[in-house]
Amino acid sequence: MTFETLGLHTSLLRAIADSGYTAPTAVQQQAIPAAIAGRDLLVSSQTGSGKTAAFMLPALHKFATAADQLDQSAGKTPNQERQSARSRGERPRFQAAKPKMLVL
Repeated sequence: MTFETLGLHTSLLRAIADSGYTAPTAVQQQAIPAAIAGRDLLVSSQTGSGKTAAFMLPALHKFATAADQLDQSAGKTPNQERQSARSRGERPRFQAAKPKMLVL
């Protein structure tokens, strides 16, 4: 398995390759897809097994994906953005805060 098959953002894939990593560890192979899918994770593994990257790469993936979405909507007026949000069933001005990630 490679990092490309885990579904990470292309900017992360470049950074991983530039850092010299070629293949995810067993922990990363299981944890990264689950975290990207939004599932809760509890991982217990020995030191040096890649747990930190297994938790942080999906978080960075979400940031990179959100930045791409902002770039795509940058040309819209606020009214157009509200109309687009309503068509997707969103209420952008009236959303309760929801934590997206909790790292203990």
